[in-house]
Amino acid sequence: MTDIAGGKVPILECVKVSWTFLFQHWRMFVPAALVVGVIGGLSTVMLPSSGGLSATPALGPVLLSVLSSILAGVVFTAAVLRKAVRNEFRGPAGLGLGVDEMRLLGVLGSLILLIFPVVFLFLMVLSVYIFSRLGMTEQQVEAMSNDPEALAKALIEALGPTGILAMYALFFLGVALLVYVLAKLFLVNAATIGEKKVVFFQTWSWSKGNTYRVILAMLLTSLPAAGVNYVLQSLAASVAGAGAVAVIAVSAATAFVAALLSIPQIALGAHLYKGLRPAGFVAK
Repeated sequence: MTDIAGGKVPILECVKVSWTFLFQHWRMFVPAALVVGVIGGLSTVMLPSSGGLSATPALGPVLLSVLSSILAGVVFTAAVLRKAVRNEFRGPAGLGLGVDEMRLLGVLGSLILLIFPVVFLFLMVLSVYIFSRLGMTEQQVEAMSNDPEALAKALIEALGPTGILAMYALFFLGVALLVYVLAKLFLVNAATIGEKKVVFFQTWSWSKGNTYRVILAMLLTSLPAAGVNYVLQSLAASVAGAGAVAVIAVSAATAFVAALLSIPQIALGAHLYKGLRPAGFVAK
């Protein structure tokens, strides 16, 4: 990163490098993305909203669907990071299930354990605030949820302009805090692959003085992919009731494209890791 000597992360250069990595190497990752696509198609049909199962499926298939999608994402991320960080590409698809993948699963588990309790507490506080103002029980609110317009009207009447403003302020404050934490920990995957050891909070201080620049680089890098993914998800939703074969086909295609479009964001983490890693750093 050319501006690191001046103490600033060059935002536009980071975005350019990240997308250039995709343009240069996308053919290399097509087989791996196809694997992710197949898994995505098969796992989606297990969900009740897909039309592949009944509205009340067993917990087992749903859990299997979620876990298989997570594992596919981790394995794909490891393949991209090996190339971006260590310039390694193993096998015809670059995929594996070895030490690198286990380390990334450990990082993901640590991130969930860190984020989930905070998000859960935040949602509980927000729910208690809303329920207390509505004067309804949770069961009454759930029953009214079948009529979104009535629920929205009751919420506006109960909270009033000040309450609505406070609710939105609390929500955006929570989102901003979450984005900040994710930005501070954005380098953990690349650092774990680069150091060949699970690295988590040690990367927190690397973006000191550059956090907002890292956030902007993350947002700008992800915007094109987010737009394409939105269109694809809308297409997938439109065939939700068309039967299992159609659902699998569209979901597989959506997951395939989404995997390829995730490469710039993964490559951004690798680029920032290389530029922000302190000289002489030793993973503990």
